[in-house]
Amino acid sequence: MRPNSWPEEGLNIVEKLVDGVKIKVYGDRPPNLRELLRKTTDEYYDKEAVVYQGQRITYGELKHRVNRVSSALQKTYGVDKGDRVAILFTNTPEFIVSYFAVAQIGAICVPLNYRLGTEETAYQLLDTGAKAIIFEPAYLERIQAIQGRLNDLKYLFMTGDQVPEGVLSYDELEGYQGDMYEEVPIDEEDPASIMYTSGTTGKPKGAIICHRNLICNAMTVANLWGIGPETKQMVLTPLFHASALHSQMMSSVLNGGTSIVMKEFKTIPALELMEQERINLLVAVPTMYWFWINEPEIDKYDLSSIQYTISGAAPAAPELIRQLAVKFPNAKFVNAGGLTESTSCSYSLPPEAALTKQGSVGWSAPTMEIKVVDDNGEDLGVEESGELWFKGPGVCKGYWNNPEGTRESITDGWLHTGDVGKVDEDGFLFLLDRKKDMIIRGGENIYCVEVENVLYSHPQVLEAAVVGVPDKVFGEQVKAVLVLKPGEETDVEQVRVFCASQLADYKVPKYVDFAKELPRNPGGKVIKGQLK
Repeated sequence: MRPNSWPEEGLNIVEKLVDGVKIKVYGDRPPNLRELLRKTTDEYYDKEAVVYQGQRITYGELKHRVNRVSSALQKTYGVDKGDRVAILFTNTPEFIVSYFAVAQIGAICVPLNYRLGTEETAYQLLDTGAKAIIFEPAYLERIQAIQGRLNDLKYLFMTGDQVPEGVLSYDELEGYQGDMYEEVPIDEEDPASIMYTSGTTGKPKGAIICHRNLICNAMTVANLWGIGPETKQMVLTPLFHASALHSQMMSSVLNGGTSIVMKEFKTIPALELMEQERINLLVAVPTMYWFWINEPEIDKYDLSSIQYTISGAAPAAPELIRQLAVKFPNAKFVNAGGLTESTSCSYSLPPEAALTKQGSVGWSAPTMEIKVVDDNGEDLGVEESGELWFKGPGVCKGYWNNPEGTRESITDGWLHTGDVGKVDEDGFLFLLDRKKDMIIRGGENIYCVEVENVLYSHPQVLEAAVVGVPDKVFGEQVKAVLVLKPGEETDVEQVRVFCASQLADYKVPKYVDFAKELPRNPGGKVIKGQLK
């Protein structure tokens, strides 16, 4: 069974043959990121591109900063087409400048997760064979600790004033005299970046993201959310994550929008920025929305400018959608999502269905195809649950240095997502669980999200996560881990009674734990392995 697709009329969609597989693409797409950036920066030269901690960077300034870094990397440090350049930043303008600078000379950018440990960072630098790394001072010690093992790493560039011996100053890149880099040929199928998966189910794999992946995803997002020159959106999640970089930043740059970037998410400062900057498009993970909704002072802020509240990373609980309609009265709610390997946005829920199709993640995005299959890859019927497979211009080229992983994950252009879902009789897609997270209790399949949605409707619960734990008799039992709202109290038995009033008896959590916070990866997804 396949879900409905978003309308494609008027979008100039054509077919392209890639590695023997026909996919849909946009006929009017820019040929690569260099041309995308050039077109926008020329057209919107004096318009604000990025707002960050008092800095207001126009597209003209962005263009020249990017070009100088490209020129320096290429002409002074010999970064050639296909070379890998890692970047290690929190959300800063230097991240954005470096990313485009690397991509437009045909090199491959490797955005690193700044929350990784030293050995995890070493693994990704070794795996990609990065020639250079550009980073913030906070990560100097981590890089120096592993530098001796990184034979391919020739250049270290650090921002800030206190640059130690053996490390080059980032100012040498942005301070390069002239911005006349050599325009090497860049095909849209050439890799632009290597984005590592979150690793919640094993060792991270480097998804190869090409120029066509990024451009088509940006065009899809812009079409779905109406992103244009008047759009002012907040970037709250880390830029090394596919959602913030591929769907938000790239769509904004595509159409001349403005990105208001927060270095790190904080509840009250985010509300202040929404009011001050008159944000009209808000993208956040459910956790952030819960924090705002439960913030006692939220009503002090004028949030009337917000036209869209967009949720990703996990299906939004029905209770969250209802409360968002109260706190953001002028905003349409959109649930959207995808994977790193699908570049970001693969499905989206129409705003008008937010309450009538509670729990749904909507329809397949324009140009993307989605199907629900069994273990043999055969299509399933209405209301039958199985693995979701994606096909389209957002599906990555495979995994870096991992042909076996590529063969296991992509079949004839179809990406095996590892997500379990179903399609209802109206053609709406429901995301039920990660395939590896689904609980099987006494032969009965239990989808964690169903139990979590009930728990989120509990008046004392702020956050909830459900996992399966081993059981000698039933194979697995349901365990819930809860974070309570500030000042609230409840107990295990009360939670179980509440769940029993809304769920079948075998779905009621046998175990209930209380925690101060849930472990999450930078994309906002709960790391369920730690809860088991």
